[in-house]
This record gives sequence, C-alpha cells and structure tokens, in this order.
Amino acid sequence: MDTVITLSASEPAQVLVQALRRGFADLERDHGLRLQVEVERAADPAVLRCRFETAAGAAGAGRDAVDLDACRRRLAGVLADFVLERMEPALLRRLLAQGYGDLHGEGERILAAAQRQLAGVEPSPLPPPAARREYLQRRISGYLEEDRHLHLDGLLTFRMGDYLDDLEAALDRAVEDVLIEREYREFLHLLRYFVETHEPRLDLVHVLIHGDGGFDFIDGDGRYLPHEEDDDMLVSALVALAPRRVLVHDPHLRAAGDVTATLRGVFPHRVHLCRGCRICRRGAGRQDR
Repeated sequence: MDTVITLSASEPAQVLVQALRRGFADLERDHGLRLQVEVERAADPAVLRCRFETAAGAAGAGRDAVDLDACRRRLAGVLADFVLERMEPALLRRLLAQGYGDLHGEGERILAAAQRQLAGVEPSPLPPPAARREYLQRRISGYLEEDRHLHLDGLLTFRMGDYLDDLEAALDRAVEDVLIEREYREFLHLLRYFVETHEPRLDLVHVLIHGDGGFDFIDGDGRYLPHEEDDDMLVSALVALAPRRVLVHDPHLRAAGDVTATLRGVFPHRVHLCRGCRICRRGAGRQDR
C-alpha cells in the first residue's frame, strides 16, 4: 500500500523536487520506504504528488501499510528546511516591500541585516534558527495530520503568525539599525564638510586612547586640551579643535579599525596611527582617566 501527499508552493517545481530528493535520500535504506514525486504543475503554483510506498526487496517491504507518521515527520522537516533556506529570503523581501516601501535605496542593506539576525550571526532577541526550524516542522506536521493537501505558502500566511512575526521583528530591528547608521553617515559628512571649509586652528593634535576607552587630546607642545567627557563625542570634539594633523596613540589597542576609519573619513589625509612613542608609553601605564 502507499500514501500520497499533494504539495503546492510558489517555488518552481524542479527546486522543490531537488529539495525532496535530498531530504529523503536515505529513506529507503533506513525505513524501507521509497518516495516517488510526480509533477502535476511546474509553476504558478507548482503542484507535486508525493507518493510514499514500500520499497520492493527492502527491509519492511512486507508491511501492510506505509508508516504515515514517519513520512509526515520527515516531510515536515524537509519542508521546514526548504522554508528557511529558500522561501524565507523572498518572504523577507515581500514584508519589506509591504512595510517599508519608501526605503528602496536601503532595501538590500536592510535585508542583509535582517538575515544576519535570523541566522544568529548578530546578537538578537529572536529565536535561533534551530528553534524556528522546530516550530515550522511542528506546524507543518500538525497540518498534515489534518489534511494531505498542503499549500505551503498558504500555511505560512494563515497559520504561522508567530513565524511571520519573527521575520517582521528582524526587519524592524534591521530598519532601525540601518537608519541610525545612515543618519550617522550623514552626520560625518557634515563634519567633513565643516573640516574642509574651515582653516585649521592647531597644527597637531595627539589623540591618546585609554584602557577604559576614554581619550585625551594633547597639542603639539604636550599640553592637555579640554574636551567633553562623553566618549561618543570624540570625533565632534576633535572637529571643534580643527587640527591640521591628527596622531592617534592607542597603546591598549582599544580604538581598533573603526575609530581610525571614522577619523580618516572626517579628516581625510590628516590622520596617522602612532606605532609607539613617549605618549604611548605614558598612556600604556594608565588604565583609566
């Protein structure tokens, strides 16, 4: 005897067939079952008939019926992987167009940021990929207990609100991050314009980065210059000093590449990184301000 499940989706039939064959490659060896896939419609939507039958000559071939539970669980897992790997990027793109259609110029950056969150590459309060896969598999398997005709897109849209909520949350966070970054880039552009259109006030300013991430400004004569205590104001405070040259001393390796790159973006051709001097040695022996 055999069991037939009809599967339809917006993805091309050939892509679905390949995913099913990969996911069921060991079915005959481990369970004595064989999956036969018949394409009834190639696209718009693709429709497949998935027939599970006992494999002739295989262990368990003498059973009276196919183990429907085993087939359903395996199919649900394969489809969960398919959603995450193949359909999720398209779902994100659709949700982005629906909710943030006015951000065309930032679309790819927003999608990339959202996908990094969903993949667990960046810190996020969202469920990790394994938890989302388990949720998808459970919901798909539960649906197949009720009905052997599954439209994957419809199931995602109407029965997986929690999953779509996670995608929307990832997009919301990504949009916020991208917009903040865009505002910061615009702010740096204004600072650079200010620097380029004003005469330097000082010939040289040393920027000494401390072990706690704080900083001090020192002029060419070794005098400490007053500045705001807020570390986030390093760039704007340095702009106010309007130096002709900037020499960064980072004995604790706290500034890394980001600070130096930011300074170079605002002060093109003016920023240099010290490789070791008396100011560096002075800062190396000081853990905080």
